[in-house]
Amino acid sequence: MYLVIFSIMLFLLAVFNYGIAKTILYPPVIFSSFWAALLFILALLGNMFYGVSHSALFIYLIGALAFSGGAIIPLMMKIIKKPRSCNLKTIKNKYSDVIINIGLIASVFVFPYYCYELYRIASSSGFSNLWIGLRYEIVYGGASIGWLAYFVAFVGFLAVFSYIESENVKPKRIRSYILIVLSLLYTLLSMARTGAVVLIFMLLGVKLILERKISFKSILILVIIVFIVFAVPAVLLGKGGIIGNTLLENVKGVLKFLMVYLLGGVVAFDNVVKNPGLFTDSRIATFRFFLAFLNRIGIGHYDLPKFVSTVTYTPSPTNVYTIYYPYFLDYGYVGIFIFPFIIGFFSSIVFVNAYFKRGKISTFLYGMVIAALLVSNSNEAFFATLSYWLQAGIFLFFVYKLPKLVESPAKDTKKLIRGRD
Repeated sequence: MYLVIFSIMLFLLAVFNYGIAKTILYPPVIFSSFWAALLFILALLGNMFYGVSHSALFIYLIGALAFSGGAIIPLMMKIIKKPRSCNLKTIKNKYSDVIINIGLIASVFVFPYYCYELYRIASSSGFSNLWIGLRYEIVYGGASIGWLAYFVAFVGFLAVFSYIESENVKPKRIRSYILIVLSLLYTLLSMARTGAVVLIFMLLGVKLILERKISFKSILILVIIVFIVFAVPAVLLGKGGIIGNTLLENVKGVLKFLMVYLLGGVVAFDNVVKNPGLFTDSRIATFRFFLAFLNRIGIGHYDLPKFVSTVTYTPSPTNVYTIYYPYFLDYGYVGIFIFPFIIGFFSSIVFVNAYFKRGKISTFLYGMVIAALLVSNSNEAFFATLSYWLQAGIFLFFVYKLPKLVESPAKDTKKLIRGRD
């Protein structure tokens, strides 16, 4: 009953946010609607999951309110200033084709070596099932693919960049699809479902902000792709599916596994609220990135929390605990308000620049924001993954800002020569 009540309150918050921004693409609308849907689905499933306490439900509501409060500030500033909008298609980047083509060629050439490295790691695990061995070594065995991890992120960024720059030109759009498939292969071969899902959600966010609407076709395609992304690793790893099972058995198993991934964290976080002391040795600290950086440069000697958290039974086992997990463990109820407020403020700045000003960098970042919000049911994807955001910032600098910086002196030189003539 309380799940339905809090779901309705979150839905009303989404309606309120829609009334302010007049578009469903406004991040607080998406965030509030998403969490309203999560709680409503949880209520419909009944005894499939354990119950969620009032305290956890209250946190989910406060987090959405804080997110909305932070987001309204940039939006109100936009309404007051009323900036002129510009057409994204009129902003040309003549270097984009060169960058994308070189990146595509590099992605194809590196792929065999990447597969070899994954096979080498899997072979050293001792498991007869190489996929299980690979996942075990990467998650629990401390195995690393080194610079290839950054290259995988680069291929994902390149795929999104290529999609933005394709401008509905058929050859360019086909090229972007090739890069998207390549990026999904890079992530799925390492059994990293979350990475593949984040890429899909990023592309969804970019597509939505470019088209300025949500279509049923886009949602249907999204659901199908996400199911496939979950189905492949689930069957290969024996989580929800088994290679020897029939198609119907595997579909049922994958659907159940998908429900656990979708709602397990929402239920498991209740255990964090009730028993925070059980998670002090395994949590992902909010500012883990900075602690790791200080350790890397030799200034700090911090005992970093593990990325793999303690398992909780919902009753199905899970080790994901929603976006609020690090905030609550590190700063309690104060963190539940402060960090969503900051994220809401940042998300709204990105939205204003992407939706009203049609900036390409903001369009890219909007995709990242939407992806982070749509995985908030399982992970914190803003502060805890700051390294990923910094990599995106570096990528965007090189593909959008650096070409302009290189081009500006050349233009100034031409003007100077013409002036002398």
